[in-house]
Amino acid sequence: DAINDGSSWRVMTNNVELAFNMLQLTLLDPPPAIAANWERQFGLLENAVDDVSTAVSNDASMSQLKTRVSAAKKQTLVVYRMVR
Repeated sequence: DAINDGSSWRVMTNNVELAFNMLQLTLLDPPPAIAANWERQFGLLENAVDDVSTAVSNDASMSQLKTRVSAAKKQTLVVYRMVR
């Protein structure tokens, strides 16, 4: 886990990969049954990922970075459960 290794560079490269994967997801149409909730939850996930990126770019403390990564992980689980 990059955050526990104390490597903001590794967190940033993981964040870039995640952003690419999210871009791919935006190209898909969600099933009608979850479309409205998907837009809202996916938007929250995009914001959480952006927060991680901003924290790394601003050279945030490891504690602040861990908080943002934790929030992004939680939102990832929300989105995952929607499509599972």
